[in-house]
Amino acid sequence: MLDFVAKYELTSTTALSANPAVVVPLLTINGWILMQRKVTAGSVSFNQSWAAYRDGFGSATDDDNYWLGLDKVYRLTQLGGVRLRIEVRPTTSLHFKQDSLALARIARDDPPASSTAPASSTAAAMRGKVGSEFET
Repeated sequence: MLDFVAKYELTSTTALSANPAVVVPLLTINGWILMQRKVTAGSVSFNQSWAAYRDGFGSATDDDNYWLGLDKVYRLTQLGGVRLRIEVRPTTSLHFKQDSLALARIARDDPPASSTAPASSTAAAMRGKVGSEFET
């Protein structure tokens, strides 16, 4: 069993906003920015429109489903020195770390083509996504 203590910190930034006057609230866990949280009995659905995935939904400060938003994730990658860490808890002890993350900008109102592919394991599926388009 791992001795893991999670340090949660609420912070905010204007660097991830399209409007420099708008502050984006963030939750960090041990220094990592929370981009997505999915809880079993969440009241916020992940069945959202393209605009909701682009802009984000849910609240980082609530204990509910949350997605930071593709526009904010894109702005985050433009700051440089970005690494991606994915943790799947509590049913598995899986984590995946990518030493770099880059996103291409797409037209604001044009959702990408939809695609799905079954994967035998989450880690294997993530390894195969380097250079891939966003999908949920």
